[in-house]
Amino acid sequence: MDASLLNYSSAILNSDFNALLAAKDQHIVWANDAFHQMFGYESGELIGQPTRVLFIDQSSYDLFANKVKATLSQEKAYTGLHPRKRKDGSAGWFQCNIAQVKGQPEIFFGSFVDETERRALQEELEVHRTIVQDQTEAISRFFPDGTFSFVNEVYCRLFGKSREALIGFRWQPVAHPDDLPIVVEKLGTMSLTNQVVTIENRVQIGTGEWRWFQFVNRGLFDTNGNLQEIQSVGRDVTEIKEIEQSLRENEERLNLALMGSGLVLWDWNVIERRVTPGHRWSDILGYTHQELGARKDLWLGLVHPGDLKLYKQKISAHLHGATARFESELRLKHKEGHWVNVSVFGKVTSREKDGKPIRMIGTAQDVTQRKRLNEQGLDLLRQIEGLIKDSSAKRSESTAVLASLTKRESQILAMIAEGMTSAQIAKKLNVATNTVISHRQKMMVKLGLHSTAEVIRFAVDHAISPTNK
Repeated sequence: MDASLLNYSSAILNSDFNALLAAKDQHIVWANDAFHQMFGYESGELIGQPTRVLFIDQSSYDLFANKVKATLSQEKAYTGLHPRKRKDGSAGWFQCNIAQVKGQPEIFFGSFVDETERRALQEELEVHRTIVQDQTEAISRFFPDGTFSFVNEVYCRLFGKSREALIGFRWQPVAHPDDLPIVVEKLGTMSLTNQVVTIENRVQIGTGEWRWFQFVNRGLFDTNGNLQEIQSVGRDVTEIKEIEQSLRENEERLNLALMGSGLVLWDWNVIERRVTPGHRWSDILGYTHQELGARKDLWLGLVHPGDLKLYKQKISAHLHGATARFESELRLKHKEGHWVNVSVFGKVTSREKDGKPIRMIGTAQDVTQRKRLNEQGLDLLRQIEGLIKDSSAKRSESTAVLASLTKRESQILAMIAEGMTSAQIAKKLNVATNTVISHRQKMMVKLGLHSTAEVIRFAVDHAISPTNK
């Protein structure tokens, strides 16, 4: 190698600058220590080796050689990013700068910069950018004061603005005025121990329409725990909100209907043995929703021992498909200790392919008062029947006694019922007054009567009149 090249190479021999000299026959003439170290070789180990040793395969080597040759033929320096192979077989990306040494047409100077880590980071960022841009969610990043530092394409389309019109401006104007204080308050709870805050609020999109959005906000903190930025991922949940509102309204209507009918709901997950009671069970049994719990065995513990066997038989029959629906009237224990009569109806609403029950839904109603009224009604009915029987018996006895009266005694009885005195009766019958008195006394003895009033009442009760006698 001529002296000028030696002087040229010695200037960078011990520097950190990676360099080599290669001959036109594609052999390495010289390389400094930094170059050797970059590719994992001992100092001087590459001298005399073909430049091909630094490439992954022949095709990549040929591609590189052709590009360098074409550029140098135009008396220009070549710069390009190419994969190279290290001594241990690993590959990396290197920026290659090749130039022809002035006055030495057979020698080429090369310098290399290892770009492997930077390229990997760049690819990772590109993948991240692509993922973010391809998301259907509106993604943004903003500083603690709300100023945007990034928005994806979806966010721009949603709010009808370009990135330039959003970056550097704040998000607050798009939030509904009624929701803004709540959003600010919740974002204020973000900390190292609470890095993710989910908020649902209304925003005004580019069309002017107000839509419900759910924003998942993640805080980005520095090493000192200070909040630097917030990354927010938002998705439109308007339809979900409308469905939830409709469900709430339907539930309210159902509760009103149930309240008017006195019914309460129950929902039994048969497989998980979990019961979900309606909100109004406390009106029947006095327990809170939490006290009642969801375990089936807790509910069975409320059933009166005398009703439990029949209840189990009926529920088992329905679960096995033997009955179209489940019906039972049983006693449940109130929180205060007394028993409540409850009428229960239910039906299996879903089964597995083999017929095994999955879910059962039904209603229950407090029938204690109805049962009490029924029992009182039955008692009253029995009393009435007893009175009727007593009355019939007495009427039969009275009829027999009446048959024992003489014709004259019967006439006098009828006339007394008319309100006539003994003298009036004697005149009417053309007999002596003492005779009437004698017949009257005998008649009263036979009928077991003791006064004129009792005689009149007897006659009225038995529809006795002169025309009947």
